[in-house]
Amino acid sequence: MNKTIYWLCRPWFFIIIFAFLLTPTVKITNAIESGADFLNTTIGARPSAMGNASVALSNDINAAQTNPAGLADLNARQFGAMHSRQYFDTNLDFIGIAFPSKAIGTLALSLTRLGHEKIQQRTINRQAQGDFKAYDQTINLSAGKSLTSQTNAGINLKLITSEIAGEKAETAAIDLGITHKFKNKPITAGITAKNIGPGLKYINQRDPLPLSITLGMAYDLIPGFRLAMDVKRLIYDKENTISLGTEYQVVNGLYLRAGYMAAGNQKQKAGPENITGGVGIKLLGSTSGFIMFLTVLK
Repeated sequence: MNKTIYWLCRPWFFIIIFAFLLTPTVKITNAIESGADFLNTTIGARPSAMGNASVALSNDINAAQTNPAGLADLNARQFGAMHSRQYFDTNLDFIGIAFPSKAIGTLALSLTRLGHEKIQQRTINRQAQGDFKAYDQTINLSAGKSLTSQTNAGINLKLITSEIAGEKAETAAIDLGITHKFKNKPITAGITAKNIGPGLKYINQRDPLPLSITLGMAYDLIPGFRLAMDVKRLIYDKENTISLGTEYQVVNGLYLRAGYMAAGNQKQKAGPENITGGVGIKLLGSTSGFIMFLTVLK
């Protein structure tokens, strides 16, 4: 414990954190903000319940979205699915499957879709002119592999599609991730760089993807009780987000989770709506070859 506190209190540790938060982006970012905001949507019951503090904790099928390096920790095939009713008749769906292999690491295939059922169309005079549909989706091919007994690396290749009233835009992007478990310390650190690629182009306008870099850390305070924190930097939007999460294993297969997400911009104010929570249930043993995670969210 004393060595952990000593390590976290070293001056260079704080220098790195503040440099990450305060370093200005290049001049070109002063004139642009990113589009494709659906790529910032939290995917997975566990990350959602823990305030999106997930970069250092990713170790299941949701790692395909949070940190692909976590896929390397899978030791059995895993299937995951999520459906969430969002605002204004919007549905968020995720489905994915992962196949671990000792030879090449873990491969995963997943689909994320944000669908808008009906959007009212109006003329320039504000007269109703019927409805139209819109959707955003990504198809992901992910891989995670252990580089050493303590370090994992991963990559996510994704095809991004967005359609509004028949106008479609497509592009490709990659996510990169690393996790590292410190030797003889109950600490795991992670880092991701997400949405690296050209933007989505509608007609004559191209909007950059929400490029982000996230640092994460998880700490096992006592057996069965874990703390997690993520610090996320949206490069083009010049915003920081701090996510805090906890997970407590009540009994084998039953987890209580809670989290808080603090936005770093003036548009989003801190409040009770930033608090998340959930109950996780692990069903089916690894002997069956598949593991499914279900969570009831706040």
